[in-house]
Amino acid sequence: MLHLFNKIYVCNDFLIDNSRRRIIISRSNNVASSLVKHGVEKFSDLVGPNGIFNTWKQLLDSLEYDAGTRFYVDMEGFNHIYVHWIKTLFKDISADTAFCCYNTYVQRLKLHFPAMIIKKSVDQNKILNLKFLSKKDFTELFSSTVAWSNDSDRIEWINKHKEGVSIEWHMANYFNDETHLEVFKQKYLFVLTRALAIEVSEWYFYVIKYFMQPNVKNYFDINIKWDDENWREILKAHPSLGWMFDNELKFMTRDEAFFLAHIDEILELGKCLQDFWFKDITIDDKIRLLDEDFFESDHAHFVFDTLKTLIKNQDNLTAEEMNKIIKKDFEKENVSIVFDVLTHVQKWNPYLLQFIYELKNTQDPRLKELVIK
Repeated sequence: MLHLFNKIYVCNDFLIDNSRRRIIISRSNNVASSLVKHGVEKFSDLVGPNGIFNTWKQLLDSLEYDAGTRFYVDMEGFNHIYVHWIKTLFKDISADTAFCCYNTYVQRLKLHFPAMIIKKSVDQNKILNLKFLSKKDFTELFSSTVAWSNDSDRIEWINKHKEGVSIEWHMANYFNDETHLEVFKQKYLFVLTRALAIEVSEWYFYVIKYFMQPNVKNYFDINIKWDDENWREILKAHPSLGWMFDNELKFMTRDEAFFLAHIDEILELGKCLQDFWFKDITIDDKIRLLDEDFFESDHAHFVFDTLKTLIKNQDNLTAEEMNKIIKKDFEKENVSIVFDVLTHVQKWNPYLLQFIYELKNTQDPRLKELVIK
């Protein structure tokens, strides 16, 4: 639901995963086990004068080497963590801007509940009956919360952990300050590499599904007969497809390092599939063999073009050249494709991304509040 830093997430208590190391803030799901790091009923039992930790800083410091820990919280616990976190990231954020960001999280929770129910045995009413803070109540909580008593401690913590926070906030920082490119670039390339892994895995499954279809077989010059006894070995020896059969499990796990190691082969395969898709395959076969928009979609073109321009050449591009490419990606006509890739790959919050982008696109002064400092 909410990413703090270093893969530490804040999730709803009704989505609890008992196999994870966790911190629980809930009156209804406080189950003791060896993996429960802390279990309390209220945020003040965790952080505060009578809590396990006297300060928010002490709690964050305790998570320094606990990457992957999950918070499972009720909405009251979430509200307190969110306000403390947003005040940690942004020194100058107003209650109005903080509420707009908060609202993108909580509204998404109800709108995206079917995906949660499919993955977990959750009663939909537990989600639909959740009560979120009104803007008035949020403002009161925001105004009364002192997350850091010493701002120099906050700045020191941010400087140490800035790179580990989520890409949405780095995007906002980059929109404010292009010198933030180096940090944002690494986040952005990570996402694009994940997108590449997903896309190329689809190419792989297309090939292994349909290589015996006459038009596919002829285009790729695949010489396999129906009575040949080892099709995999024949495919492994193929000049342009063989690399895919060195370790097929890499396609299942979408191993980014594996794909980056085969950039040249992937580029060649992508060119072949584009050529095949547009020149050698009939409309009937497109519909019968694969989704109609396989290489006609903007998504596929974006991933393939980015692979050619950014991922392969990133070490040879100057900061100015890299900045120019990324800025073009975030032009109005391209940005919906970028957000589609971001939310498809990592399930980031599409509403928060759009809110930040609109602040940039309309030159809204609230964007300046979203600088990590």
